[in-house]
This record gives sequence, structure tokens and C-alpha cells, in this order.
Amino acid sequence: MFALLLTLLLASQGLASDPDAGVVRFTRLYSSSDGETHLQDCTIQDMEKKMLPGGKFPQFVRDLGDLSSGLVFTQMMGENPWHQCPTSQFVVVLEGSWSVNVTSSVEGESKYVEMGPGHVLYQDDYKGVTINGVEPVHYSQSVGEAPCNQIIISTAREYVLDDLSCDWVDAFTN
Repeated sequence: MFALLLTLLLASQGLASDPDAGVVRFTRLYSSSDGETHLQDCTIQDMEKKMLPGGKFPQFVRDLGDLSSGLVFTQMMGENPWHQCPTSQFVVVLEGSWSVNVTSSVEGESKYVEMGPGHVLYQDDYKGVTINGVEPVHYSQSVGEAPCNQIIISTAREYVLDDLSCDWVDAFTN
């Protein structure tokens, strides 16, 4: 099932701009040990070049096995004040735009990202997590007057603090 979801992520990347071969970009929202949330630009690690079933053209793949625990289509309309996501999850923008603010107090670190069609966000500040008495949260909203259509792919990942590797898949495959 996840191979299908990864193919969807790969296909959606072409909506925003022409991607580089073998590179799938995403934004990661993570929590640090002080309970703050942060944004990080990442790429999917260890992509493997494989031939398509017809044998004429290759594709790059990172199979994560049975990662998904749910798939939801949603249309964001307006603001969603400070909150935790229900589970660790990918959010893929289909149409429209949305933004996310985080709580980082690190000088010079981005606290805001705006995402349009094809942008992928991975977030793991999920409900029920408390770090030193602080619940990591983020603020999200649609941008402009139009709604934002999204696919949300819930994952079954264990919580990891201060992981800056961008290879979030280690928790799934090891």
C-alpha cells in the first residue's frame, strides 16, 4: 500500500515545478527536547532506481513497507489555531495553498512555511505527546480566500525527539 502512496507523493511533486531526478523534497515539522516545534527542508533518503513493470523506463523508489495506518482527503478552509496533529502524518497539497507556523525560539530559524500544490509536509507533533510538561503544537491555515485540498496519510511511527537526520523512515524500516 505504501508503494502506491509514495508514487502519489512522487507524482504530486511535479505539480509545483520540475523536480530533479531521484530527489523527492518535503518539509518536516518536528519537536525538540524543549517542547518547541521546528521546520526543516528535507529529501527522501536512499531512493533506489528501478525499472517499471514494462521495462522501458525507470523510477526512483523508497519502499517503506506497510507504513500507512489511514488515508484521508480533506479541504482546509480558514484557520486551525495552535494544535497537535492527531497522529504522525504526511500532508500532500492537491490544490490551493496553506501555511504552518511553529513555536521555535531559535534565532534565525524559519517559523513559517507556505505550501502549494505538490508540497509534502511530514509532521510528528501528534496528540498526546508532552515534553517536559509542554505539548508541541503548530498553527495552520488556508492561504487567501480559496480552500486548500489535501491528502493526509497517517503513519504508525514512534516519537523521536531532536532527530535532524531527515531520514524519518529509519523508524519504519529498522
